Amino acid sequence: MDADHRGVKLHLHFDVLKGVPADATPTPAACSEGEALAGSLQPGCLYVVDRGYVDYELFAKVIGVNSSLIARVKDNTASLSRRSVP
Repeated sequence: MDADHRGVKLHLHFDVLKGVPADATPTPAACSEGEALAGSLQPGCLYVVDRGYVDYELFAKVIGVNSSLIARVKDNTASLSRRSVP
């Protein structure tokens, strides 16, 4: 970042049922979004993430705090189905 290039990212926890933000953390634009999420995980949440967050260690941390996640991944991502829900 320099005098001509400034930016900020806002990492937002949104309470869907209430329709309001629950928590927000601003960071420099050049920060790692995955690291920012890992540092603000909360139990009992559902995290919805895009391809930029695909990191199996991050997924394990989400599960480790007793939360769930939905992630959009690339079509060539290896996966294993543990159970099928009708």
